[in-house]
Amino acid sequence: MKNNILGAMVIFFAVVACLLIIDDLSYSNETKETDFKAKMQVKASIEQSDLATTDLELED
Repeated sequence: MKNNILGAMVIFFAVVACLLIIDDLSYSNETKETDFKAKMQVKASIEQSDLATTDLELED
């Protein structure tokens, strides 16, 4: 009986560890994609000029 409980605990923790690894790997891929998109947005905003210009014709 004791061996069955210990065996079940080992299998349970092995499955939990595998699920955590799979979750971590999938989260890393999602993070890389969102980081790339965020970097591209930052780059685009840096390249955009924040200067406002007005074209006024002055009459003398």
